[in-house]
Amino acid sequence: MSSKIETNKKYEKVMSYVQDNILTNNLKEGDKLPTEKELAFKYNVSRITVQRALRELQQLGIIYCVQGAGSYVGTNKEYKKEDITFMPIIASRSNINNRFIEVIQGAEKFLSKYSCFVTIHSPNNPEEEQEIILSLINKRAQCFIVLPYEADKNIDFYENLLLKKFPIVFVDFLPFKFTGNLVTSDNTSGGYLATKHLLDQGYRRIAFISSNMHPEPSINERKNGYQYALKEAGIPFNPNYLSKATEQFDDTVKRIRTLPEPPDAIFCVNDITAVGVYSILQRDNVQIPEDIALIGFDDLEISAKQPIPISTIRQDFFEMGYSAAEIAVKLIKEKPVYYTQHVLPVSLIPRESTQKAKRVNL
Repeated sequence: MSSKIETNKKYEKVMSYVQDNILTNNLKEGDKLPTEKELAFKYNVSRITVQRALRELQQLGIIYCVQGAGSYVGTNKEYKKEDITFMPIIASRSNINNRFIEVIQGAEKFLSKYSCFVTIHSPNNPEEEQEIILSLINKRAQCFIVLPYEADKNIDFYENLLLKKFPIVFVDFLPFKFTGNLVTSDNTSGGYLATKHLLDQGYRRIAFISSNMHPEPSINERKNGYQYALKEAGIPFNPNYLSKATEQFDDTVKRIRTLPEPPDAIFCVNDITAVGVYSILQRDNVQIPEDIALIGFDDLEISAKQPIPISTIRQDFFEMGYSAAEIAVKLIKEKPVYYTQHVLPVSLIPRESTQKAKRVNL
């Protein structure tokens, strides 16, 4: 494992001290632990290492910390675990779009009945994502709503938390090779709807463009829907119409337009990509939709505000936040032994960028 949680084993010495002394009854329920300074001196480690050990012990329910008063063996009797005071939503800056506020609003709507407030945290990298979560655990967060930084990062970190029975609700996608509580959109149906719409409009050579820098599961699901719609229509799948792993989407646009049979329509994995493709086509004097039709995914405001409004697939971000908060509260109060996964429906928003083709390209 390469995550930060494994990089420094010195903290385990401090953890072993506490656990061994509890087992031998040298430390009993309610006993105060030595100070951070004393533990650091005893084991010749930094105070940061000691703090890390104390956080791990608190996650395991072995100790509790009282701000300004130190750490104690056992559970804080004054703290009622069933009381929900705040719910953190953690979403990296790279994943937040201008409709993510609807996720927050949905969560706030559900949590208002519990007098619980939402806190927002935006890590800049996977390491900061870990640091924020560990810090919030130390502040007695009972559950997290998380849009992961990337699907292939912090996998072991999240697995470690789940093995310790710490409740997490993921939104949009799960880390790779992972199972857990999830609220997401029906990305496969969305990919199918977008492609079927283009087919119904008379387009036949349909490309699929995505940013392959971070291929999240939701991207692959949209691609699966795209391929299924082509197969259903009896149109052979052309791998040349896909983004290549080494390409940015602007490189893909340049490449596919020089193919012997260039595409007459493009399905972009999201609206940010669609707007980028739109700008490239406009720069090169390509007419939309006469030369190439264009559709995106997400229904961001920016897609509707282009000179030629871009068709899209709409996700219900408000319901995503509402459902995630609902699952989070259930995890805290009922502690179910199974994972809950909600797949929310999507809908087609047709606009000018996919107006009916003048002729069918066979």
